[in-house]
Amino acid sequence: MQACEMIVEEAWVGQRLDRALQLLCPANSLRARRRLIEAGQVLVNGKPAVCATKLSLHDVVSLCLCQSQALAPAARFLQRQGELLFFYKPRGLNSVHLAGSPNPSLEALLPALSPSGQTPRLVQRLDFGTSGLVAAVSSLAAQTQFRAAEDAGLVEKKYLALLQGLLPSVCQAKMALDTKKRRRTKLQSAEAPWSRCTTFIPLAHFASGSALPPWLTLSLDVSPCDLTLAGCVIHKGARHQIRAHAAGLGYPLFGDTLYGGKEYSCFFLHQAALFLPATECLCWPDWLKPESLPRAFSHWLCEKPVAPRTF
Repeated sequence: MQACEMIVEEAWVGQRLDRALQLLCPANSLRARRRLIEAGQVLVNGKPAVCATKLSLHDVVSLCLCQSQALAPAARFLQRQGELLFFYKPRGLNSVHLAGSPNPSLEALLPALSPSGQTPRLVQRLDFGTSGLVAAVSSLAAQTQFRAAEDAGLVEKKYLALLQGLLPSVCQAKMALDTKKRRRTKLQSAEAPWSRCTTFIPLAHFASGSALPPWLTLSLDVSPCDLTLAGCVIHKGARHQIRAHAAGLGYPLFGDTLYGGKEYSCFFLHQAALFLPATECLCWPDWLKPESLPRAFSHWLCEKPVAPRTF
């Protein structure tokens, strides 16, 4: 990890961190500097800080390149089906480039990853902390087709998530989402359109204090709380949809502190399958061992939507 530092001098005492950061990032806008701070890439005296932190004399401000620099090689091409291309995005890598960020993105890596050497268009985005397959298309016409299929409910996306608490049964979150100009998506009292609902299916329960099964390859010796491995189904998707809906049901993602989950180094959310008419792609997360999973898990993930569909 590389970093550059500055020591706060008298002229900058009492200034906000996001303002003073221009000394280290003169080419970055205020918005870009705030993104760096919110991503945990700016430290004050060795600790993460917030944008409004007031600086004191001799504070040490460090700008660190994010771990996504090292994670970029983990991104890879999965397969191509006609004009649809599928790529793997690891946790900790942005889907698209953020203005002012020095870090790589899946979007920027596409020319190198694509088998044709061309630059396909992403038709999906995953959160920085979410892993899994991401779809792209090779033409504008294919992009239009993909969006039309989403609008018609012909696209099904399956995720695997580790939820906090013991989800007792299959349930659907129907709360509308307010994503405008918000770091945290807000739930509304109105009901969302069917395409923006999330279905949660409990696949396995882990009681607090019990040993985790060997097919769940997490760096936890025992579960710190009750946990549920859940399958999540969406069709169109909105920003933080699964994370916000899970929290709204009272079962936030474990480790997702933004939505009330217990503090941990990360959360576990992975897009594992995408179904389109005559097209499908599967991608298991690195925190599960597919060969050791109960058969019911594989059956759920691989099961195609029942309704007949035409593109």
